[in-house]
Amino acid sequence: MRGALGPPRAFLFHRHPEHAGYCTLVAVTRIVQYTQLLRGRIAQDHRCAAAAIEIQRLSPDQRLGDALFTGLRLSAGVDLGAIGRRYGVDVWARFGAELEPFIQNGCLRQDGARLWLTRRGMLLANEVMAVFV
Repeated sequence: MRGALGPPRAFLFHRHPEHAGYCTLVAVTRIVQYTQLLRGRIAQDHRCAAAAIEIQRLSPDQRLGDALFTGLRLSAGVDLGAIGRRYGVDVWARFGAELEPFIQNGCLRQDGARLWLTRRGMLLANEVMAVFV
């Protein structure tokens, strides 16, 4: 499925209450289009009336923190060089002093530009991630 704006970025499944087992699949290319479709589906389906949709625009700092926060949860960790190029910041210069104690106590490992949580760090991930919030 390709739209005029490129490949779809999200799919919206909607279960029809009148037709058990029947779903509609809608491909969307923009998040705004997705939320508009979702709002319409929620308005049609009284069982979803309590659902809420919120769109929040993140600041550059929030996007950076989010990228680091989610990337460190991956088993491969994050490439600090790639993150730095994408967000225009030297990640280690910005967060290194706060991350160093986690490397010292074995929660984080660093190999070149790659940074990842150790097994111990996965158990204490919330404390490590607080650096980016």
